[in-house]
Amino acid sequence: MGQDAPPNQARRGNLLELTLKARDYSEVSSWIDSAGGDLDSFDFISTKFTLGDWISISEVFTPDFILVEGCVIWDRCFEQQNFDLWWKTLSGDRTRIEATLNQLRLWQLIGYRGSAEDLLAARSIADSIAQCWRTRLGERFPEIEFALSVAETEDGPIIRFNTVRTST
Repeated sequence: MGQDAPPNQARRGNLLELTLKARDYSEVSSWIDSAGGDLDSFDFISTKFTLGDWISISEVFTPDFILVEGCVIWDRCFEQQNFDLWWKTLSGDRTRIEATLNQLRLWQLIGYRGSAEDLLAARSIADSIAQCWRTRLGERFPEIEFALSVAETEDGPIIRFNTVRTST
């Protein structure tokens, strides 16, 4: 895929996804071309990933979430002292606390360059993670509605979520 090619766009729920297929990413397509034959991205990862890679990556896409003081929090970012500090700082505003704590900054997880292709790949990954989180949250808390977003920042995408609350 050339850097000037328009990204595929799709809408899932309220997330606008910019998609890049693995076979269109230069590292994968170069490997497929050099290996020859009828190979695809599944073949690429089967030669590169270990079981440790797979189990770790699966936790990125299907993390655990916990309920604390009426807030749904990504368990990886929960520390009681930090939660208490944000509770005090944000005057117990559960939505703002969730939006502050429940963030995955993709650049902290994946190293990539700033090329247009890498940025599109990072956004595609972020959109996939957000969709999986939406499903996971819905399974874990079926009675709660969530707002998920992928925010573009100067450093790259951030996946965020919070509970949708109605004013009383």
